[in-house]
Amino acid sequence: MMHWQQNIIGLTCILLLAGCIYIPTAEHGLISGRAMITDHDIEELEPGITTRADFLLKFGDPGERLENDEIFCYEWERVQGVFGTMGAAADVGRLHVFCAQFSDENILLRAEEVEAFNNLDTLDKKEALG
Repeated sequence: MMHWQQNIIGLTCILLLAGCIYIPTAEHGLISGRAMITDHDIEELEPGITTRADFLLKFGDPGERLENDEIFCYEWERVQGVFGTMGAAADVGRLHVFCAQFSDENILLRAEEVEAFNNLDTLDKKEALG
């Protein structure tokens, strides 16, 4: 057997024996973002009644403002599992995005958590709300 073939076989064996593993967990902790918005927080909002000022007092300044301040978006990431190899481990996160839309009269029209992926862009957020 040629020397380069032995190297490839040896490298393949090392990679197979390295033992990469993913362990899913219940969502917990906060990897990024200022705070987590809970289902309870969202349920307390009253579309057609909650004002922009009341909303901002409850949730603070949004991470992103879209459509001339008509839409506010908040993002946070929670741990949903652990990825590990021999001697190293890292948290695996799940991105959450919560958006709220306001009328010209500064009244909440709707607020919901939208399906999120790690590279959710502005267009996706606007489309998710409407």
